[in-house]
Amino acid sequence: MFQPQARLTAGAVLWSSTADLNRPVLVDAAGTLPYGTLIERVEALAAELPGVHTGRRLVHVPLTAERELVVGYLAVLKAGHVALITPPEHASITTTYPPDLWLHDDGTFAGALDDGIDPQYELHPELAVLMSTSGSTGSPKLVRLSRTNLVSNADAIAAALSISPDDRAITSLPLHYCFGLSVLHAQLRAGATAVLWHGSVTDPTFAGELRRNKVSLLPATPHVVDLLDVQGVLDDLPSLRLLAQAGGALPAVRVKELDARGRVGGWGLAVMYGQTEATARMAVLPPELTGQYPDAVGWPIAGSAFRLDPEGVEQPVDSVDGPVGELVFTGPGVMLGYAEHPDDLALGRVQIELRTGDLARIDADGLVRIVGRRSDHVKIMGIRIDLGQVERALRANGVPCCVTGTDDQLQVTYQPCGHEPAAVRDQAASAAGLGESVVSAQEVAELPILPNGKPDRRACAALHTTATPPTNDVPQETAIGVDGSLAAVVAVLAPLLRGGVTDPGRSFAELGGDSFNHVMASLRLTRLIGELPPDWHHRPIRDLAVRTINVARSVRYAVL
Repeated sequence: MFQPQARLTAGAVLWSSTADLNRPVLVDAAGTLPYGTLIERVEALAAELPGVHTGRRLVHVPLTAERELVVGYLAVLKAGHVALITPPEHASITTTYPPDLWLHDDGTFAGALDDGIDPQYELHPELAVLMSTSGSTGSPKLVRLSRTNLVSNADAIAAALSISPDDRAITSLPLHYCFGLSVLHAQLRAGATAVLWHGSVTDPTFAGELRRNKVSLLPATPHVVDLLDVQGVLDDLPSLRLLAQAGGALPAVRVKELDARGRVGGWGLAVMYGQTEATARMAVLPPELTGQYPDAVGWPIAGSAFRLDPEGVEQPVDSVDGPVGELVFTGPGVMLGYAEHPDDLALGRVQIELRTGDLARIDADGLVRIVGRRSDHVKIMGIRIDLGQVERALRANGVPCCVTGTDDQLQVTYQPCGHEPAAVRDQAASAAGLGESVVSAQEVAELPILPNGKPDRRACAALHTTATPPTNDVPQETAIGVDGSLAAVVAVLAPLLRGGVTDPGRSFAELGGDSFNHVMASLRLTRLIGELPPDWHHRPIRDLAVRTINVARSVRYAVL
């Protein structure tokens, strides 16, 4: 039976106690919301929820960058209840953890709102937020985070990025993703402003929103950086102070290039490193040092530390750069632990350090360089993928397989099982939370096996190619021929679209193109056509073919 006194807990307040009450905290299409008004609304909404003296509730929060949902999320924490944060597609999570209360899109709550109805769960007093793990978006395996986790990590990020009340950060990443949520938290803790953007960064109006709202802090994964660059956003944003990159590694040459461009453009590049299990960020490389250390992820955030565990790690023959080990993180951001069953919500801290799964070197002054990963995880498009989990999901669907991956591709090698490659790709993409365009599926008569009977993962990975297609994959005479221009554009785009180009009167986006394959499509079309309009992915394929004809004619006239 529920014992009220065991459940008493202080509500979590994420905004700064010294915030200027007249300063905007949220900006969206409806206008600005000052801190003072936010606090009043949060406190009023929190007062409508059941009192914690009757038991803490598990509240489903389908968090997106909408004002009412953000206010509702903050009200859940202020009232002392537990926020179960999910993406819009949440059935797999809410089936395992049926909430006591549900936050609706309009900011209202539904469910057992009566104080007389007992809550369903024993929720540990420190528990504040539940989120899917970095490698299992949408999975019932959740990360348990405390109020201390949230506040300490947000404060450390705000300090490391020198966020001031004058900064405006945009929600360029989903708020149900730990990186995206940490942006909101850090802005609140710094008394700064969050610009709520609910669309894609490929939306033609995104760049205008950045300029109109004078965004100074732009969070981005490597994939988002590429998407922004294709559109020329980074070179035309006068208000930009800082490009804050995390969610996967940028190549060192790319870091140096962005650092150099930022110095010319008046902005800096901060490289960060984190995982959901550490609340968000673990390390930051400040912008003034990114050009000097382009291959590093920085130093641990305030109050935290790293160590290396070399056990089971094969050391390189040339060890002049120091030993390699699995990177282990300690600090106030380390999660309480995982939840894989409703009973786990009653648990306190079971995790005192985080084994990241990354292989790293640590310099004498504490600078961290990631040099690889243990074989069971990869990070693709900023999403940390548990390869074993994807493999188990496929095998449960009757696909005998071996799942491997790189920074660019999820690779499924499988034996004949009655599933077409497209179906295998679809299942793997769904299990990993990725787009199908970054999944490679290869059927083999038998999976390669090691002498110990385990799958030969290296041999399986070798069956897949991640090389960029050659620039001349469309014959030049076809690319510039008037009659063949549509065929040339279709030849470029069709392999990136699941159903191919079935109707040239429809756009890339309408035909199923998404952010995962947008960059590759942009690069290939640029080789064919030249500079693309920012909204090319919303234009009919036939219009792109007309641009090809015009480019061809321009080339001919120039030659003549």
